[in-house]
Amino acid sequence: MVEGSAMAERFKLITLLGRPGGFAHTWKAEVLDPALQAQWGSIVALKIPLSREKEEVLVEELIKNAVLQANLKRVMDSHIVRYLGFSKYRDQFVMIMECVEGQDLRQRIGEVGKGNPLPVAEALEIAVQVCRGLVTIHRFGIFHRDIKPENVLIPEGNGPVKIADLGISRMLEPAELASTTTGTIYYMPKEVLRGQGGNFISDTYSLGVTLYEMLTGRVPFMGKSITEIIDNICQGRFIPPKDLNPHMEDKLNAIVLKAMARELKGRYGSALEFLQAMERYRGGNGGSNQALEVRLAAIHQSLGAGAQDKALALSERLLEDFPDSERAYLLVGDAFCRWLRPQPAATYLRIGVERFPRSASLHRMLAVCLYNLDQAKRGPTFKEALEVLRQALRLAPDQEFEEKVRILLAAWERSRPGR
Repeated sequence: MVEGSAMAERFKLITLLGRPGGFAHTWKAEVLDPALQAQWGSIVALKIPLSREKEEVLVEELIKNAVLQANLKRVMDSHIVRYLGFSKYRDQFVMIMECVEGQDLRQRIGEVGKGNPLPVAEALEIAVQVCRGLVTIHRFGIFHRDIKPENVLIPEGNGPVKIADLGISRMLEPAELASTTTGTIYYMPKEVLRGQGGNFISDTYSLGVTLYEMLTGRVPFMGKSITEIIDNICQGRFIPPKDLNPHMEDKLNAIVLKAMARELKGRYGSALEFLQAMERYRGGNGGSNQALEVRLAAIHQSLGAGAQDKALALSERLLEDFPDSERAYLLVGDAFCRWLRPQPAATYLRIGVERFPRSASLHRMLAVCLYNLDQAKRGPTFKEALEVLRQALRLAPDQEFEEKVRILLAAWERSRPGR
């Protein structure tokens, strides 16, 4: 159901964000409808389909697909531009997304074939953050299909790198993806170009090509025509990145080559494997991260299968093994929140807040859990949620977040006149 008044204007367009894609224009917009403000905040991004035909695809592929919508809404990762829902703008269905301002990676690198290599450390950091986002969406059974510099956002103010257009690429046919003016074809693996369909490993391939471009300033597969480019991709003909960037070490060169292997069996078996390889290379404690990610995946699997007792036992053991890891508490709390288990999530997050009293992230997540418990009438937790939110704002002042809290409070008070 689309919320908000059918008569009043729900949004006011402010400015166009980025460049037009193959499916929609993206606008920064002010939310005018009070009910939608309480749900999404005062500023969002609207993805407005380029035509009525695209709008019909949006309705068929997303709005009528309850499972996909539920999965997209569960994806709450700092490296993913959040899908908030859908609504109508001037009698047209639109997607509502988190608004991220800054630049995309294409702007950072430069035009295809005319770019400049990034410093190795910066390129690797961006790739690691994107790969973390892929690990998350793959865990929910979603693969992106269109990883490329245009869909990697670098927010203002040194915020986390984010993957954009989650859910959009599935609405485009492979031929449309390949023909977009932004040059998606350069990042498509052989199996997709040959019409064999993509999968999670196709995403890691595309990230490998993107990392290659960041390290060398050029895409690996060039040609005088689309046919020649496709042939080079399918045959795996390209110059190894180390031959173009003498600052690269052999180990990093090998990581990129494995990610870009022509055949599926030659690539990393998952985004998690690719992430571990990059983190081990840069000394990012890949072994500990591997243990944490693998065990967290088991918790998600148990929750997805309805085995909450098993998930609780796995969580207890994980936190015993990572007692000094703020991230472990965040990830465990987030897992239970995503699978709509706010009670155990709040329990673990309360412990995390006690262990890490200066963590604004833990305070924010705990406040969300407590609010959800209050909404579900599972306890008088709203006052506690409010105090936790205030502490989060004291630890990390955030004007936009504070505005969302104010709107939420007003909506809550209107819904509970007797409390």
